[in-house]
Amino acid sequence: MSDKTDQELLQKLRELPGFSLDKEKKQQILENVMQEEKRYMRQTRTRGSFSLLGKGIAVCALVGAVWVGASVMKHQDQQVAQSPLPDSVTGKQPDPTLATTPSPMPTQNQVPPAQSDPAAPIATAERDGSLLKQLFELSRQGQVEKGGISVENSVIDTYEKQWGKPDATRFEDGLSYYTYNKKGLDIGFNKGMQVVEIRYHTPAITKLTMKQTKQALGLTHSIHTTINDQTVFVYKPNDKYLFEVVFPAATKQQPDPAIQYVVVRYPQGEINLMAQRAPDELLGELKTNAAKGQLLQVPVTVGKSMIDELQREWGKPSRQDFVNGLLYSVFPDKSVVLASNKGDQIVEIRSYDYQLRQITKSQALKTLGKPTETVKIGDQQIEVYQVSPDYQLKVVFPLPTQEIPDPTIDHVNVLYPRGTVNQMAQ
Repeated sequence: MSDKTDQELLQKLRELPGFSLDKEKKQQILENVMQEEKRYMRQTRTRGSFSLLGKGIAVCALVGAVWVGASVMKHQDQQVAQSPLPDSVTGKQPDPTLATTPSPMPTQNQVPPAQSDPAAPIATAERDGSLLKQLFELSRQGQVEKGGISVENSVIDTYEKQWGKPDATRFEDGLSYYTYNKKGLDIGFNKGMQVVEIRYHTPAITKLTMKQTKQALGLTHSIHTTINDQTVFVYKPNDKYLFEVVFPAATKQQPDPAIQYVVVRYPQGEINLMAQRAPDELLGELKTNAAKGQLLQVPVTVGKSMIDELQREWGKPSRQDFVNGLLYSVFPDKSVVLASNKGDQIVEIRSYDYQLRQITKSQALKTLGKPTETVKIGDQQIEVYQVSPDYQLKVVFPLPTQEIPDPTIDHVNVLYPRGTVNQMAQ
C-alpha cells in the first residue's frame, strides 16, 4: 500500500462521526489495514485476479467494522464514567450513609432488566384498599365481578351449565353451596335455585388484612362471630344486599388477620327460606322453648338428651373441642353447637340461627324484658335470663361501640347449669 493511499485512508478514518483515537491506536489500526492489504495481494497472486471493486468493498467493510467497534467502546466508556462502580472494585470503603447499591453493568451475554412501566399498578395499601372499594361498589348490584353472577337475579342452573360441575358441594345454614375453586367462588342458593349468597376468595383478596379493611371501608353496620370462631364485618351497600368481610379471630400472635373471603348476600332470599317471622314473635318462642330446656329447630332437651342419640340423627359433627370439662360438638349445617359432659349428657345448646342474628339488642330487651344478670366477657356482653329453676337463656351480643351502639345478636344459649357444675366438680 502506498503512502498516498495510507494518508487517504487515515483522512477517511478522521472524517468518520464520533471517532476519536490516540496516536498509538491510529497507528495500530493502520498496521492492521496494511496487513489485510498484503493478505488480499497474496490472494490476488494466487487466484490470478482480484477486482478493484472487490478490494474496495473489503477495505470499506473493515473500516466500517473498526468504526463501529470504536463507537461501542466509547459508548461503554461513557456509561462506566457515569455509573459508580461497586466499592469492591475501586477499593473504596463503602459509605454507611448511602442506602442504595449501584446495579452492575450487564455483561455481553446478559439482558438488562426490563424497566418498570410507570403506568402499571403498584402493590400499595392504597391500591389494595381500592380493590375492596370496587367490590363494595359491585355489591350494590349484588355482584363480585362486573356483569357476572349476582344474588337475587341469578339461578344456579345457568352457571352450572356454563362452568360445569362444582369442585365441591355442601349444605349449610339452610342453603346449598357450590364451590368453583378456579374462579374463587362459593355460590349459595335456596330451594328455589335462586342465588342468595356469593363468597369470593381470590389471592388478591386473601392477602388483605383487617386493618386494611377498616381503612378502606370505614365504619361497619355490625360485627359478629360465626359458629367457626370467625369475625365478620358487615356493611350495607343498600337496602337489599349485605357486603361482608370474613376473618379468622384475631389473636395475640396475629392481631391483624388476613381476609378469608368476602360475601355478597341477599338476606330476603334466605329469610323466605326460613319462614320469616317478626322479631317479637321469634323472641317469644325462643323464651318459651328455653324454659323447657329446648331451642328453636333443635330436637334435644338439655339435661336429658344424649349426644350419641343426636348424632344418629344428624351424623358426626364437623369439629369437636374439649373446653372446661365439656365436649363441644359443632354442626355448621344446623348452625348449632352442643356441649356434653363426660356422661355424654347434653348440657348446653348454642344457636347461630340467621334470623335471630338480625335482631338488635334494643329489640331483644324490649321483648324479653330485664335480664336476671348481665355479664361482660372479653368483647361480648351476655344477657342472662333464668327462665326456669333448671334452665337459663343467654343472649350474647358484641359490646356496643360508638360506631355500633345497638349491635345485633351474636348467638343464643340454652344452658343446664347443674350439668356443667357437676361435671367440673368431678
